[in-house]
Amino acid sequence: IYFKQEKWTAAIKMYRMALDQIPNNVQAIRFKIMRNIGHAFFKMHQFPDAIDSYENLLMHGGQHLDFMTGFNLILCYYALGDKDKMKSGFLKLLNIDQVGLEDFDEDELDMPDAAIGGATKDNTLEGDDALREDVKRRQREAARFIVNAANLIGPVMDKTPVAGYDWVIDSLNQHGFPRIGSELEIAKASFFLKRKEFDQAITVLKKFERKEPSLMACAATNLSFLYFLEAEHGSAEKYADIAVKADRYNARALVNKGNCMFMNDDFERAKEIYLEAIGVSADCLEAIYNLGLVNMHIGRMQEALLAFDKLHSITTVNCEVMWQLGDIHEKLGNDARAHEWFSLIISSPKGRPTDPGVLARLANLFNKAGDETQAFHYHLESYRYWPVDMNVITWLGIYYVKQEMYEAAIPFFARAAQIEPSEVKWKLMVASCFRRMGSYPQALKMYEDIHRSHPNDIECVRYLITICKEMKQPYDHYAAHLRKLERIQEAHGMGSEGGGGGGGGSTGSVKVFVGGLPKSAPEASVQAFFASFGMISRFDFKYDEGGQPRGFCFVEYADSGIAHQVIQNSQAGQTMFEGKWLDCKDISDGGGGGGGKGGKDKGGKSKGGDFGKSGKRQKNDDFGGFSKGGGGFSKGGKDKGKGGGGKGDDACKLFVGGLPQGVTQEALSQHFMAFGSVARVDLKYDEEGGFRGFGFVTFSDASSVDLVTANDGNNNFQGKWIDCKPSGAPPGAGGGKDSGKGGKGGKDKGKSKGGFDKGKGKGGGKDKGNSKGKGKW
Repeated sequence: IYFKQEKWTAAIKMYRMALDQIPNNVQAIRFKIMRNIGHAFFKMHQFPDAIDSYENLLMHGGQHLDFMTGFNLILCYYALGDKDKMKSGFLKLLNIDQVGLEDFDEDELDMPDAAIGGATKDNTLEGDDALREDVKRRQREAARFIVNAANLIGPVMDKTPVAGYDWVIDSLNQHGFPRIGSELEIAKASFFLKRKEFDQAITVLKKFERKEPSLMACAATNLSFLYFLEAEHGSAEKYADIAVKADRYNARALVNKGNCMFMNDDFERAKEIYLEAIGVSADCLEAIYNLGLVNMHIGRMQEALLAFDKLHSITTVNCEVMWQLGDIHEKLGNDARAHEWFSLIISSPKGRPTDPGVLARLANLFNKAGDETQAFHYHLESYRYWPVDMNVITWLGIYYVKQEMYEAAIPFFARAAQIEPSEVKWKLMVASCFRRMGSYPQALKMYEDIHRSHPNDIECVRYLITICKEMKQPYDHYAAHLRKLERIQEAHGMGSEGGGGGGGGSTGSVKVFVGGLPKSAPEASVQAFFASFGMISRFDFKYDEGGQPRGFCFVEYADSGIAHQVIQNSQAGQTMFEGKWLDCKDISDGGGGGGGKGGKDKGGKSKGGDFGKSGKRQKNDDFGGFSKGGGGFSKGGKDKGKGGGGKGDDACKLFVGGLPQGVTQEALSQHFMAFGSVARVDLKYDEEGGFRGFGFVTFSDASSVDLVTANDGNNNFQGKWIDCKPSGAPPGAGGGKDSGKGGKGGKDKGKSKGGFDKGKGKGGGKDKGNSKGKGKW
């Protein structure tokens, strides 16, 4: 009773009083009491006293020693670090001869279960009586103690862990336990795995290919996973097939096989195998998790949500599962639910309160909701724990600039320059902060340093000219260098304004137009469909004034190869969505604006993409914004001339697209005042007075335009992302010197009208050349 109550001292006292009253000739009872005294000392962690009690049982040849007592004796030796006693104790454990276990039959043991934690699986056969059932139970219990003892002392009982495992395996084979010895071979391979010595682990496991099926299946499962980790998917699939063939109900082997299918892009087959693994073992966490991942990959978000919900009900607090649930809800547009899951990760007792990725996701959710204070707090926390996330660094730098706290913004832009030393824009941002603070000497020194290291950066030269003018210092040599760079740009077509043949487009991200969408298609489903091809950098789903889908969208991929694959699939008729073919087209060609091209007495023409993305920094872009520009269609004049995209003269002017229908000039002006002083707001209307969805904002300082473009991903107005870019080179601009210009900013007498949305421009050149330009947005 005291022992059950965990009153160990009182229990020992009672046991010793009992020993004093039991005659010496009643050995069986005395040994049982000694065993219980040893157990009590063991519970009290008084290992030397426990060893004394247990070793008394070794009298008379150890006939009164049972497997539990022998295992506890080894535990005591292990606690005291006595390697020689561990060896002798293990040999005594193997020599225990209990009544009923004379015919120890390893074939009837469920060894894999015994090895991994002592499961007592009931493998009673029909016709077994109660005595036979009890013998089997004791055999399994004995095997469990032997396996656990071997796993415990193997790595520590000799000079090296490998030598210790070898001694244990030899002892097991000599004492008639070859199958348990095979289990220790697998434990030895697991030891190599933990030390990342994969070659030695593979060598050990390959020995099992010719052994009995159950052991071969266990080894093949481990081999499959090993090869999968080393990205040898062919060998991984081979051993997974061997394991499944040996044991069709091996859930882990099925998961390995499903993983190989997943890596071979056979997602539907992988999904079937994961479901089969779950059917075999309903609580196979790896199968459920991977099922959720494969459903996300093929765009079935609701099924993925069900899988991770089930997994969460099993694991309760698992950060990876909660992350996936938050990610799915955010992709489905359920920002409130996404916020709950991400908050749980940092607030749960077993969560990750310092995970910078989770903190950044929460910051983005607050930013989308318009709560800039909380967004700032979580961005700052994320930066504190992981100060190399460029998105977080950029957001914080822009935030401080918007608050006109330029001194606080400088460390963030300086850190960005350290992370990306080859990217000039970060150093330009630092210099711009000094200029806005009024520290002109420091700004000038920075611009000069940048110019020395990047002499061909045209934006830096422009800023040097500007700041020299402000400081009333000579700048003629910079102006001459600027003209030289501009001539080189025009000659090679490298400028963001475009060249004669249609302007240089981005070699990285590609924007795809998607038409033919069903009007009933939800935005999240469409996004998930295109995410199945690869990572999306931006997704823009279009709605009409009444909030109904317009049947098309824009998808931008960071990897041009993925975008081209989507377009090829569309051309082959393979982009089927809800039974309907989707028309996908590349709209990033000619990203810098269409140029006109003409020879003497001939009319030339050049066609640029309507939705090009230049990938080059626009004029005065000291905050590193990237602008999109589309080329129109332009005709050159009759006389000499070479067309090039027209350069905008007004560096303070910003194009704003994607505006809601009810926007007012006052509201838009109030929004952009956070970036600098607003001089004018010009909203565009059609001939019938309908708002065309875009307009222009003119700032007092060109750096405000740069600040807005650098904040591209976070430009939200009235809960909607708006497209902001410098208006220096609007789509549809064409023509060049001595030829007519269909665009703004021509050198001669050209005039232009129109802009981004079906704008039309006409202009008369000096030499009577005419040009027309059209552009759509």
